[in-house]
Amino acid sequence: MMHLIHFPHSLKGRHCLAILLVCFALVEVKAQQLPEIFNTLLQRDTAFTELQCKIGIQVQLPGLSMPDKTVSVVMHKNEDIRIEGDGLMLIPRRGLVGQYQAILETPCQAIPLQETPDTLIYKLVSLDPESDWVTVDFTLSASNALVHQMDVVTRENGTFHIHHDYAGETNSFPAKTTISFEALPMKLPLRFIAQNDETNQLFNGDEPIAGKVILTYSDVVVK
Repeated sequence: MMHLIHFPHSLKGRHCLAILLVCFALVEVKAQQLPEIFNTLLQRDTAFTELQCKIGIQVQLPGLSMPDKTVSVVMHKNEDIRIEGDGLMLIPRRGLVGQYQAILETPCQAIPLQETPDTLIYKLVSLDPESDWVTVDFTLSASNALVHQMDVVTRENGTFHIHHDYAGETNSFPAKTTISFEALPMKLPLRFIAQNDETNQLFNGDEPIAGKVILTYSDVVVK
């Protein structure tokens, strides 16, 4: 229901404008408020100044044959990820630890889908028409804000499901991440570090492709 706001005639135009701006600001702040568990997740995701690890990459993608790879990754806060490795590599655009900040700092609305003593499920809906994601369903541990699953719908890179496995509930860094996706070839949620004839043929297709990337983490150092 729309409510009309009536201003006394004695108020000057600039006063009316100021009141309207305050009203809009209050609505925007309310829309961006997230449940406390996401504040905990964001604090942990941005607590490091540098994160180093090795990532084993296994790609299951029709029409592409590539051996399993191990790459060295260095992430500095608020900087691009640096990746070192040889040959053809595919790196997911989403799903790596240290990437929650880009989602949680986007203006969005949180909708609770399920709440139990152990698990919380929220749907985040982007309020930014220029963000690259539309919705993200988070499944988290209620006790420590560990992310176990994410279902992401993007504007241009298709949809994908992210599942994190942990060595233990006290370990905030996953031992393995599985990313399943379906997208048009040119919209795959993957970043090619190098290309060859197979990748060129893959990008020339016009049918949606379903695939999977499995990441295993080792030698994790957080500073």
